[in-house]
Amino acid sequence: MKLISRPNDEGRPPLFNGHYGPVENRFIEMLCVLVLPPYAMRVLMCIVRASWLYHRESVAIKIQQIMIVTGLPKNRVSDAIRFLDTSKICFIQKPRGLKESYIFTINQSYESWNIKPDFIQKLEATDGLFKKC
Repeated sequence: MKLISRPNDEGRPPLFNGHYGPVENRFIEMLCVLVLPPYAMRVLMCIVRASWLYHRESVAIKIQQIMIVTGLPKNRVSDAIRFLDTSKICFIQKPRGLKESYIFTINQSYESWNIKPDFIQKLEATDGLFKKC
């Protein structure tokens, strides 16, 4: 995505093709209604930052890097990775030869996320909510 400069940037984030970032609105709307464990949300935000905000579809990250960015201990990071994998929010691969490193790809087919009903707060209520504003 091409960065579009503005003449007066008074602390506002840069525009990418007319949008404030490469994160889809639907993804943000899904996060607004999901009730995830706090450590899983922190790890997910770390993955989003390392991948989408650098315009990558997937990214290889070491557990140590996630621990440093999120401030979580290793057992919580491992729990979060397991949760994101089993709920199909992220596709996680363990490459050969890379010790304690994983390749993360965020599942953009949001309907296929394996989230229990108690983790979702009335998804239908937010469908297109901000388009009306």
